[in-house]
Amino acid sequence: MKTICQLFLCLAIILISNSCTKNPISNQSVTVTGPKGKDVIPVYAFNWETVDWMPTPSGQSQIPPPWIGQGSIASSYGADVVADHASKDGWQLMYSTFTPSAPGPLTNPYFILYNPYRGLMRVYLYTTTQFVYPSDYVTDGLTVVSSSPSPMLNFMGQDLVDVSQNLSSYTQIEPAPKDGSKPLAANKWYMLQYEFAFDPNMSTTEYSNIQLSWFTNFNNITQVSLGGAVTGTLNGTIGGASNPMNSALTSAGKTVATGALAVVGSNYINNNAVPPGLVGDPNNDLGLPDPIFTDIQTGLSSALKAASGNIPGAVAGILSAVIGGSTSAQTVSLNLNAKITLTGTQTTSGSFPSSPTSLWVPGTKDLNAANNSIQGYVPSYNWPLGVFNLSARPTVYVHSTPAQFSNVGSDRTYNGLKDVFTIEAGLLNKIVYNSAVTNIASVKVIKEDLLVWPTITSGTWSGALFGGSWEGQETIGNYTFIRNPGYVDQKVYTTAGWVGTTCVRLVLQVTPTNGAPASTIVKTFLANVVPN
Repeated sequence: MKTICQLFLCLAIILISNSCTKNPISNQSVTVTGPKGKDVIPVYAFNWETVDWMPTPSGQSQIPPPWIGQGSIASSYGADVVADHASKDGWQLMYSTFTPSAPGPLTNPYFILYNPYRGLMRVYLYTTTQFVYPSDYVTDGLTVVSSSPSPMLNFMGQDLVDVSQNLSSYTQIEPAPKDGSKPLAANKWYMLQYEFAFDPNMSTTEYSNIQLSWFTNFNNITQVSLGGAVTGTLNGTIGGASNPMNSALTSAGKTVATGALAVVGSNYINNNAVPPGLVGDPNNDLGLPDPIFTDIQTGLSSALKAASGNIPGAVAGILSAVIGGSTSAQTVSLNLNAKITLTGTQTTSGSFPSSPTSLWVPGTKDLNAANNSIQGYVPSYNWPLGVFNLSARPTVYVHSTPAQFSNVGSDRTYNGLKDVFTIEAGLLNKIVYNSAVTNIASVKVIKEDLLVWPTITSGTWSGALFGGSWEGQETIGNYTFIRNPGYVDQKVYTTAGWVGTTCVRLVLQVTPTNGAPASTIVKTFLANVVPN
């Protein structure tokens, strides 16, 4: 009897011990093994806002979060961008390779945050591999890997969006750190930001038929020009719908391309403005022509006013931007067209270790932890990306009538056209909203503008127009637009009628239902012109 009692006592002790040492499921990731040996890997959950050290396995050196400590992103971005990662402002964990349960030290781990109110994704990559190559720039990009076209990348690398053309890839060159440090180093954080357009087909697209692939490379280059002065340092992020910039960096010679200069952060202008000096000195160290840099100043100033709530009157000078939405500081992501020239002989180039990286696209069909056929990580944020999109180009009707005009102080008359513009009445019906956003926020169009850019026949508008009636003029990068014209008197007479570029700018306000700050999204779309 004594032996039996001792046996039961031992069993009880073992059961109690096991129950006390088991970790709560909420604090660990669980691997579900499928019938064919495939693994579904949920993302390890951690609080990126409060951790002093990133979750890593025992035996690995501690890694600080991206916003503070060794290797932080503060060398490349301002305090407003560094602090903009709060969950109360909408940032959610999408992917992460950080985990304390890994069998060995993590190699170049990353985590990805996504903000559904702004359609922004930020990749935070930490390098553990030792680099021995000098580098001037880090280039990165995103590609949609799918047999079917998707408009997900259409808001990247351009300030005039053509919804009839789906972009499949995007490449950007990151700015050099302002503190003079080289961008390529081990034990350092990198932040890569991408903006998504909503694809309404994602929820019916099988997860295995589409992936997102992002890469990170390093390169050397000797000279950079953005259409103005030649500089030895690129101080702003530039991107394009394809990879002409990356091609220039990986080959000798000279490449000219048109892309977008991306402004990320409210202190961008102050960091790159040059104090007034002698006549002829550049007013910036970006390599931009002085007038275009001034346009950026105007646009950014307007964007900051919009972030403060002065939205309807503050979008002049902006074609593409995501504004506000942060409780920590006013935040801005602004795109401006620029003519980019890269010259010099490439001396060193290569890719980051484990690059490129491919991911399943959140919100696709059958992408969930219960699906045992899935290999790899299942996203923690698993809803379609992007806030909105247009189902088709806007339509602008133009009524053109022949007319004769004369120059002031001259008896000479010219044959031309009087063009009257009207935006289609059903434009708002072409907007496709992401229900994953409208379920948690109010999304509405608060302003729409018609922007027209006449064909320039002699270098200035004087060669294209006699006059007209319009709300105002906007010079934005390489464009000079007339805003909301009632009519224009066009010198050019053609049977086709209006000659020029026609766009519609939409300003949307996204107001979260949880009380988080509202975001403003500005997008400008190329329009179809229909004579009537």
